[in-house]
Amino acid sequence: MDKEKLKNPEYKRMYQVLRERLAKNITRSVLLLLLFNVMLSFLLTSGFSPAMLFNGSVAGYAISFVFTSLILIVVFTLAYGIVADFTNVVLGKRNSPGGIFSGFFEKSKRIFYASVFFTLVVFLVACISAALIFVFKEKIISCSSFFSQAFSNENLNQLDSEKIAKAFTVALFYTVIFFFVFVFCFLPFIFVWNAFLENKKINLKDAIKKSLFIIRGRYFHYMGFVIFVCLKNFAVLFVAVFLNAVLSGKNNFISLLLGFYAFLQYYTILAKVYYCIPIYYFSFLSVNGMIGGDKNEGSS
Repeated sequence: MDKEKLKNPEYKRMYQVLRERLAKNITRSVLLLLLFNVMLSFLLTSGFSPAMLFNGSVAGYAISFVFTSLILIVVFTLAYGIVADFTNVVLGKRNSPGGIFSGFFEKSKRIFYASVFFTLVVFLVACISAALIFVFKEKIISCSSFFSQAFSNENLNQLDSEKIAKAFTVALFYTVIFFFVFVFCFLPFIFVWNAFLENKKINLKDAIKKSLFIIRGRYFHYMGFVIFVCLKNFAVLFVAVFLNAVLSGKNNFISLLLGFYAFLQYYTILAKVYYCIPIYYFSFLSVNGMIGGDKNEGSS
């Protein structure tokens, strides 16, 4: 199909679908994402345990690398279950047996292969982020002066405060860079899970091709949709966090309510982000007459 003739799905129509599905399933969606985040935190934290057990030795870091790789494979397999659950909600289907763990019950190995592929993408992102930190190391460290005051303590001398401030600055910049590089590198493969869910026989290579085909030329259109549906929640979250910081220590009850409200807004944003994936995927296929795979979506 000629790329110039492809239509972009309309924000308004997709947003209407998202609102309807989210309104009926907000509690379930938030609880599912909360469970996923709890497991994610536990799994990723346990990946660094070998390095601590071996006192930071090379063997400890090597074992941690293997552990982290296996944990990321498990995390991405769980992410498949999340996407499958949200997709079933969008399509009005019954949820598959196993729920969030449905990826582990797939008879084919394509979920495993995809999880390995995504794990390699994460390591690539980590290397790119580290390289950028190394290249701009001097400029990044020069920003540590902004945090020196925050880490100054009567129990620490000036040298220790500066070291902590530099370490914090590097970690902060690395986290921010990692996030943006991850979004840039991972977004082309965002629809792989939905390609699997739509076609039970499609393999990883063809699923990647289909995801690349859908996102090609629509990179910012998709990101714009995600920002469009989450913008109000981001604004409310910012206000809640700001007011909580201002009122901290003055009114514990109001601070507690604001904290809980910020928590709800955060998970609502996460739910919307996950709902955006199947909604955009099937909306694009629908407006271009590709539902059912009767068109050659890989051609351009």
